Amino acid sequence: MKTFSYILSVVAVFTGVILLSTSCKKEVPPTLRIHVVDTNGVALPNAHVYCSYGPDANQGTHNEVAYNVEGKSGSSNIVEFNFPNSAILDVEVVVPKESFIPPNTYVMDTLRGKKVVKIELKFQRSSENVFDETVTVE
Repeated sequence: MKTFSYILSVVAVFTGVILLSTSCKKEVPPTLRIHVVDTNGVALPNAHVYCSYGPDANQGTHNEVAYNVEGKSGSSNIVEFNFPNSAILDVEVVVPKESFIPPNTYVMDTLRGKKVVKIELKFQRSSENVFDETVTVE
């Protein structure tokens, strides 16, 4: 009988340790997801998105190179970046736009947009820490 209660108590302690270690909040680095739209709210593909360490952020606290990144949205209007820590970022978007004017004239134009975004490192149980931001270009 004593052996059974000893085994039961060992199992209970082991289960408690497992539950406590898996349910603790963990550090989750931020992901920044940029959606690019025009002034009418229409999604724009092939956007070039540049993120840089903003002048409003605490300079020198983090490795600035990790925050100076760029990406292209391809056929979607979404670009996603992963960062190691919290930061305030300047986001600049450039979209090349080609227009056709009949009868045979093509016009190249560039649409631009800017936004300042704040991303934060979080301590949470969920592994998702996504900041969705929309940048309007004109």
